[in-house]
Amino acid sequence: MTKKRKKELDHICQHCKQTKELEAAHIKGKNRKNIIEDILQNYIIDNEKKVIKIDIKEIEDKIVAAHKPIDKYFLFLCAKCHINYDNSK
Repeated sequence: MTKKRKKELDHICQHCKQTKELEAAHIKGKNRKNIIEDILQNYIIDNEKKVIKIDIKEIEDKIVAAHKPIDKYFLFLCAKCHINYDNSK
């Protein structure tokens, strides 16, 4: 999903501007857990027991679609900048 964008960026880190192998870092507040929780809210069938009913393929498709546009959800960083970003407040 992110391979094409990394290539478009010519493997240049969006923070340090060095040419390195890039990693896709979820932008803070738009991480996998938040995206999945938001999607699954629509499939709760028993709120008290926290039971959901889903079609796994449908949910998978919605999770992938929820990561677009890609630049709204990811930064493309080298490993060092990714660690620093994840550890920053």
